[in-house]
Amino acid sequence: MAPHGAPREAPTEAPTEAPTEAPTEAKRSRSEQRKLRSRDAARCRRSQETEVFYELAHALPLPRRVATHLDKAAIIRLTLSYLRVRHLLAPEPEDSPGDSPGDSPGDSPEDSPEDSLDQFYPQVLGGFILVLSEEGDIIYLSENVSAHIGITQLELLGQSLYEFLHPCDQEELRDLLTARSAFTSDADHGFL
Repeated sequence: MAPHGAPREAPTEAPTEAPTEAPTEAKRSRSEQRKLRSRDAARCRRSQETEVFYELAHALPLPRRVATHLDKAAIIRLTLSYLRVRHLLAPEPEDSPGDSPGDSPGDSPEDSPEDSLDQFYPQVLGGFILVLSEEGDIIYLSENVSAHIGITQLELLGQSLYEFLHPCDQEELRDLLTARSAFTSDADHGFL
């Protein structure tokens, strides 16, 4: 009986296991489908993010060859620096906020005679131009900075000047920046 009973037990176990395996396989496939959908959604979000960074990089006032080689952190850093400089140089609105110079589509920075003279300032000064915020962040540098200190303009923009100073000199810069900010008549700008 034992040899005859053994084969009977195997078929009785198989039908009971088959229904329990089917839901497990269905759970696995649903889980895999969710993972696949999640992966696709993340890929789509990354693609949209990359497009936004691409557009932002090409909106910056940089040569196209430079803008195409920026990483995301550099794009954000340079955009913040550009916005700070623009805020610093923006004229105070007299009538309405939308009437400031440069807002009309026909105005371009290259058309201004002042901007054509700006390229000669670094040559006349024999150095480079550096604009700092009150916190010591570099918000503007002339392009010729690399000729003087060996670090490119793009690497420095948006960085804190304290990162490049000797610790002994940091306190002196802090004193200069705080003394200057005490005499700043326009507290809204917050830049030197």
